[in-house]
Amino acid sequence: MRSGSLRGVRGVALGRFLGFEDYPDRGWTVLDVLRDRLGALDVPVLGGLDIGHGDSPLSVPLGPIARLDGDTLTVGPAVS
Repeated sequence: MRSGSLRGVRGVALGRFLGFEDYPDRGWTVLDVLRDRLGALDVPVLGGLDIGHGDSPLSVPLGPIARLDGDTLTVGPAVS
């Protein structure tokens, strides 16, 4: 945030953080913390996606046009 590396970001899509899903004694999750910190960007932040690590992660190509709308991430084709 301080370096300006996220300047121009239009949205943030986050995967699942295995092992950190339920912390009932704290009243917050890792996703809550990331949404709080990334809130300064004033862009949509969607989390809990089945991408990245896990038992059956979905592949998301880097580079194609994507749309982050509410609670949906739509990724365009990797090759046109």
